[in-house]
Amino acid sequence: MPVIFGMLQQHAVRLIVFLICLLAAIWTLEVIYAKNHISPAWTSFTSSKKITHSQPTESGWEYTSSRDADNYMLSATQCDAAFPDLYYEIDRAVKFWRARGGIKKHDLGIEFAQYGGLRARIRKKQLYILEAKNFIVDPHKWGLKERGMATLHQIQQAAILTDDLPDMEFSVITADQTFDNANLAEGESVPERAIWSYARQVYNESHDPFWVVPDFNFWAWGAIGGSYGDFRREIMSPERDLPLLERIPKIVWRGVIWTNAAIREALVRASKDKPWSDIEAMSWGTNGIEGSHIRAQDQCRYAMGAHTEGRSWSGRLKYLLNCHSVIFVHQLDWTTFYYHLLRPSGEDQNVVSTNREFSDLERNIESLMKDPARMQQIADNAAATFRDRYLTPAAVACYWRHLLTAYAEVSFRPDLNDERGISFEEFL
Repeated sequence: MPVIFGMLQQHAVRLIVFLICLLAAIWTLEVIYAKNHISPAWTSFTSSKKITHSQPTESGWEYTSSRDADNYMLSATQCDAAFPDLYYEIDRAVKFWRARGGIKKHDLGIEFAQYGGLRARIRKKQLYILEAKNFIVDPHKWGLKERGMATLHQIQQAAILTDDLPDMEFSVITADQTFDNANLAEGESVPERAIWSYARQVYNESHDPFWVVPDFNFWAWGAIGGSYGDFRREIMSPERDLPLLERIPKIVWRGVIWTNAAIREALVRASKDKPWSDIEAMSWGTNGIEGSHIRAQDQCRYAMGAHTEGRSWSGRLKYLLNCHSVIFVHQLDWTTFYYHLLRPSGEDQNVVSTNREFSDLERNIESLMKDPARMQQIADNAAATFRDRYLTPAAVACYWRHLLTAYAEVSFRPDLNDERGISFEEFL
């Protein structure tokens, strides 16, 4: 009996050790899965930090949307007072490069880029092009010319309007992903570059050096919504900016599937044949948009809209957040210059969160439709935060100007006698 009892004890100890190891392995896998599949970007959005909407200057000036939303010439002091929570991404990039002793000339190389790449300089507040890689030449009809021209116009405008702007050199990539089809040798890792990019993948450390800039849609996106200013003026007219109960009581989405099949097919499946859904896929054909297209302006006629990421970020979210409607946003892998202001819960809730499979979409929609007051509050919060403040042309202009100044503070100074490059006007 003692022998048998001793053997049982040994087996029990081994079993306990095995279970402890198994639990440790499961926990490790969960951490790895979370790091790669549960976006840190979305985790940061669940912040309970209250969004700051305005604070007066010492002279007593205070931002008013009806007067200032389209003002590109707010002073730096007025920008800070009007948009106190705007510069998160700029502050992050400054901290990153300051810790590395600043930006050196070799940090701007775009030798890896096959398309959408530009190296440029600002000299005496004038933009000059030093190197371009299929930046406005668009052999594949990927919209590179539209992206490139819109981005250069925004930079030139910001340079002209920024007081006491030092000379600087910088690099921009307008591709969906900065390292898209990167020209790298086998086994070569992506380089650390101070690239100006429309977005960054939050858990991807190779994106930490990026400077996140407003994308080209903030100038114009002809096929989707025209100029950004015209889009806003149309949807904010009294006959269009209606209470949710007077809008189409459905959730709307249009998009191509191939840019992110896992996410977009899941949305289409989850909403198929639902009475609350106007969700359909479309395609980009040789003659432009094919299928059941709805202009960005007309999607604002719906009480609800859905946002989906594409090959990286998607430009649609800025349009939806201008609509003064309820926007459903899945857990995100990518961030842009304003995503830190998204709030899926709490007093400032301005979007509704869904998982990446949209398995909770129907439940969330049906719950909200039973509570019109809550729906309207979420829509009102979105309009107050984004349409009337942080996504206004004034805010975008302030962001660009602040970025130029902050970037110059941590970057090398070009040789004053170096007159390389062709002017922005000649390049276009």
